[in-house]
Amino acid sequence: MSLEKYTTAMVIKWNKLLFILGLIGLMLFIYLADQTIPFKAVDLKLSKGDSLKIARKFLEAKGYRLNRYKIFAITNHNSDAFQYLQSKYGVKAAQEIIQATELNGLDYVWSFFFYKNLPAGTPYERINISIGGNGQVVLFNHIVPERTNYFRKKRAHISQEEAKEIAKRFLSDQEISLDGYKIDNANSEKLKNRTNHVFSWLKKRNSDTENEWIIVTVQGDEVGRLSLRFSFSEKEAIQLTQRQSNHSMFLSISYVYLFLMMLVIQVIFLKKYHEGEVGVRTASYVFLIILIPLILETLLKYKVFSHGSQIGQISPDGMGLIILFFLSFVVWPFLAIIGFSSWSIGESLGRIDFRKKFIAIDSCFNRKPFTLNVSNSILNGYAAGLLGLGIVVLLLLACIHLFNSYIDITPFNRVLSSGLPFVIPVLYALSSSFFSEIVFRLLANIFFFKKFNSKPYSLLLSAILWTIYAMGFWGMNFSVFPLYSSFLLYFLLGLYLGYIFWKFDLLTVMTASFVLVGTFQLIPLLTSEISSFQFQGVLAIVLLAIPLFISIYGQMKREVFVSDGDHTPSHIKRITERARMSKELEIARNVQMQLLPTEFPHIEGFEIEGICVPANEVGGDYYDFIRISDSKLGLVIGDVSGKGVSAAIYMTLTKGVIQSHSETDLPPEMVLSKVNKSLYMMMEKKSFVTLFIGILDIQNKNLNYCR
Repeated sequence: MSLEKYTTAMVIKWNKLLFILGLIGLMLFIYLADQTIPFKAVDLKLSKGDSLKIARKFLEAKGYRLNRYKIFAITNHNSDAFQYLQSKYGVKAAQEIIQATELNGLDYVWSFFFYKNLPAGTPYERINISIGGNGQVVLFNHIVPERTNYFRKKRAHISQEEAKEIAKRFLSDQEISLDGYKIDNANSEKLKNRTNHVFSWLKKRNSDTENEWIIVTVQGDEVGRLSLRFSFSEKEAIQLTQRQSNHSMFLSISYVYLFLMMLVIQVIFLKKYHEGEVGVRTASYVFLIILIPLILETLLKYKVFSHGSQIGQISPDGMGLIILFFLSFVVWPFLAIIGFSSWSIGESLGRIDFRKKFIAIDSCFNRKPFTLNVSNSILNGYAAGLLGLGIVVLLLLACIHLFNSYIDITPFNRVLSSGLPFVIPVLYALSSSFFSEIVFRLLANIFFFKKFNSKPYSLLLSAILWTIYAMGFWGMNFSVFPLYSSFLLYFLLGLYLGYIFWKFDLLTVMTASFVLVGTFQLIPLLTSEISSFQFQGVLAIVLLAIPLFISIYGQMKREVFVSDGDHTPSHIKRITERARMSKELEIARNVQMQLLPTEFPHIEGFEIEGICVPANEVGGDYYDFIRISDSKLGLVIGDVSGKGVSAAIYMTLTKGVIQSHSETDLPPEMVLSKVNKSLYMMMEKKSFVTLFIGILDIQNKNLNYCR
């Protein structure tokens, strides 16, 4: 490979129109984001540290010894209720309801779990507490095993009325008003060591189907549980559950689809590998680029992934390590292998006919990132990504108004709750953009183009395949309901990204995908009211802008990466050589077919036809019709030993020798004898020709032949 001063031969130019459209897309995204992506529902105003201080103060005031516990923290919200509010009132109104200062069971909260790393099922005291956006305790649960002795035995079995007064006093201390609420239920459960009293207060909202609940449990003579809940009608809950079930079922289908896709890709890869048509050097780079960010991301998120999971009697921390191991050494290598094989196959299919698609990415793989090839592709990619952001919010707006779609922002929690949140967007964007664009843009588009010789067909089919994958894995960082609106959104976005691939090159569409995924992962940080999250959002922007800085430096250097034939990968040389040989053999086949009769003799009383189909491109089969006189026709059928080019050469030689004796009025055996002598002098001793020579007497209708 070499670097040369600026030439335009193999450089994808910086598209100024795309840059203008990208700016328009960015402005649309900024203007419409709060109408389509309900980030304002993440109504957190306190950092994790400040919320933990409030939680500790509350628990220590109740006399809990917290130094015995480990702590796990995660952001959380009432996902079902928020989806219901969106479907009934719209995205904007739903966010306003969430942002209301009143405690209504809809708060976005910091949840803290105080636990001991003991085997699951071990009876011990655990504490869960959630702190709302404004610092209120909105959920508290002290889980005490039934067999635990109550520390004040004389107060373990107080009356229900006394317990009710304790509950009311607790709510007053927490500044939770019961105005507008009425008691809905009060029941008591007498256990061996204490009596639990459960009280629930109910308040109707604007609609008879919407209720707010305050539930307090008094364990012995102290409050052990507080819960603020929001509920809606059973009919709407069933509809919501059905939509979520459909989404879960589709995710399951996506997992199966991904597995089957890997099997197909691996079969194709192994076939081409044994034929020497694929290489592994650059594919190994792809493998690492996909795998390493996924593993690093898992290290920062594995406790979030493992939250709520359980296998047998494994402890909470043990469960986290199992999830970490399983993802890092099973699932992510599985995806990286798909990317590895897809790159190898896509490269072998597209290197010759679509060489320009690879130049910029080749420059990166050859440690030459500061070139115009890379720079222009990155600039085009950022512009395409920004335009894509505008397209996404427009599609979301259309789905919301046309299909009454709503958005689930639960994936926001994985970013906000992870360690070092600012790293998550770039790690996720890097692995996701490489995987999806190599598998579905490079491999799928070129594969289908080779099959159908049509870019529209390849664009359509690859977009469908990508949609099935993207709905479960791509990284939009929110889910769209109902399912058909989500499918439409991803399908149209897939068509757009496919167009960018065909219009520009692979690095351009990778960069566009990188910008899209990185921005969606960035939203919960940048839109947060918490200053620490905002600062991490700025850091994330800097990381996501690193390719842009590389591009700017490349524009300053003005050097071009040029592929030098001496450094072409060996498998690409083999593919090129095979393509050249195939073309030459095709020419040879056409020439050989022209040496055979193109018209058959028309003789009254006879039907004469012939056909020759070589086993390979060319071969040693031969037939001919020779007009000796008006009343005689020579017939020749021959077969040279062996196949391929050598047989074809001897066939041509045989034809010439026979033609040289065709005009003499000799009997067939004499002609054959002369031909034999001539061929014996010219051919290798290991080769031979079998011949049939006949002379048809048209008038007497006799055939005199020799073989």
